[in-house]
Amino acid sequence: MKEKINLVMFIGEFFLVILIITICTCCHGTIGHIVAACSGVGLIVMLYLHRILLTVCMPEFDTVKFGIKNVLQGVFTHTLPPAHSADMKMIISDIQRIADDSKLISDDIAYMLDELSNGNLTVQSSIEEGYINDFKIILDAIYNIKNELIKYDYKG
Repeated sequence: MKEKINLVMFIGEFFLVILIITICTCCHGTIGHIVAACSGVGLIVMLYLHRILLTVCMPEFDTVKFGIKNVLQGVFTHTLPPAHSADMKMIISDIQRIADDSKLISDDIAYMLDELSNGNLTVQSSIEEGYINDFKIILDAIYNIKNELIKYDYKG
């Protein structure tokens, strides 16, 4: 991403410099100098925007990449730093919520399986409402294991 920003900004800056040189060499008089001055101001603004993109936007993209990487690797305990823009705040907030919810579910699964392995056949999830969509089948599978163990325990 950083390379693309640098390339696009460099192309814009390069053509502004060409425009300034062309205007200065071809146009003489007051209008030529005014256009050259406006182009110079445009170049300064473009350089400033380039710097803002690299110092403000790139760290936010890096934060999003870091958060997604952690969630994909199953690391749910890292807290992400706050963002500046509203869109990035929303994305970072969603990543943090996914990480937090995943941590709750993984802790609950570990608790239930640990209890089952210790013979507690009355174990229940404390966050059943958190098991939605694809997570629901995990809870159902744990309860199926529990029910089979109960059947086996009564037959045994």
